[in-house]
Amino acid sequence: MMQLDMIMAIAANGVIGDRGRLPWRLPADLRHFRERTLGRAVIMGRATWESLPHALPERKNIVLSRTPDFVAEGAELVCDAASALAAADAHGSHEPPMIIGGAAIYRLFEPQVQTIYLTLVHAKPKGDTYYKLDEDRWEEAERSVRPRDERNPYDLTFLTLQRRAGRASAP
Repeated sequence: MMQLDMIMAIAANGVIGDRGRLPWRLPADLRHFRERTLGRAVIMGRATWESLPHALPERKNIVLSRTPDFVAEGAELVCDAASALAAADAHGSHEPPMIIGGAAIYRLFEPQVQTIYLTLVHAKPKGDTYYKLDEDRWEEAERSVRPRDERNPYDLTFLTLQRRAGRASAP
């Protein structure tokens, strides 16, 4: 089975999105995202793709959509999880593909993910999209705390989580 990584930001109340957008503007988290995803294949859903201003540079953008005639300029469009993994494998990166969202894509791939790069946003913003990790399946491998500042209005905790041994599940 191909190793997969996932990256996400979750607020204290479980919010990950609001009306197709991130419910915060946090340059420190965007920098963290960029550092973790550069050079990799990134797999995302159609709504996540539509929230971006353009294809993510220096990454193989793979968009999973049930709409076969959807146009994703600068990305490879696929219609199922197996095709997304095949497209990522064809990218040839030495780094595992990165699952970047949204909630349905996280749920689809989480059973296969080995590492999660999680940003905890210490705030309770309004939102309409939530995600909850099954904490019993993950153990903390790394933690770094970043206090809020003039550009980042919330405290952030960057976590690296590894799947607990014997906790993988079938997709």
